[in-house]
Amino acid sequence: MATKKPRLTIYLASQEILDKLQTIADEQQRSVSNLVSVALAERIAEYERGKNK
Repeated sequence: MATKKPRLTIYLASQEILDKLQTIADEQQRSVSNLVSVALAERIAEYERGKNK
């Protein structure tokens, strides 16, 4: 049995993430870009709060 090449694994994982993001974006009637931007902003704020404790 052949093992997957790392690039293929990363590509497949990325594609799965994009598919999930597209599903969420469709459900919320938003774009994937908007969804990711909001999530990233929330994560940065969370990081900053933890850093300032």
